[in-house]
Amino acid sequence: NHISTIIYGLMLTALVMSLLNISIKEAITTLSLLAAALVVMTKDYIANVINGMYMTFTKTINIGDQVAIGNSRGKILDITLTNVHLLNEDDDIIYIPNNRIFSEEIINYTRRDLKKSSIDFQINPTTIHDIDHLESTIWSNIQNFHDMILPDTFAIKIVNIGFQSVDLKVHYVLKDPKNKALDHQLKKIIKRKLVNLLYEKQRSDLR
Repeated sequence: NHISTIIYGLMLTALVMSLLNISIKEAITTLSLLAAALVVMTKDYIANVINGMYMTFTKTINIGDQVAIGNSRGKILDITLTNVHLLNEDDDIIYIPNNRIFSEEIINYTRRDLKKSSIDFQINPTTIHDIDHLESTIWSNIQNFHDMILPDTFAIKIVNIGFQSVDLKVHYVLKDPKNKALDHQLKKIIKRKLVNLLYEKQRSDLR
């Protein structure tokens, strides 16, 4: 739609110039200078447009895909020539410039065969000493969902180990990965249980 609008605009401009007997050569020279100035002032916008056209034709990401772009994660609502509209888990719409997308790592969860769901969190190394126990505790607290999760896919994975914090990830695969309402409900329960467990552990250590 944007491209067709530009083409129609150029055709209308050429028609007006011919009706007013304006020299095309002089007009092109003037327009070239103006275009050069506009390019300098709008280079970021033009780069966004080019990247947006590239994504549209290559279909790296599509509307409706579940993706992670840098630290942002959610469902793509729209792809324009300037930015991508992303709906995150909190139902907030994030507008990500196309330039940033090409400088960030993109994970397209929709394109993979098994659509894993995951929850990232951090803990203090002194808070939890037994990850297996934490995993079994969380698993026992979601008994009502066991039949909805593929066997042997629920686990807590260690992503990164640091001096002040350990990055962990709860991941699992639903039998019906398209059931977003179920996934949202399950994530809500797991997150609250994690907070309660970590808070109780920290409170007991202070005692």
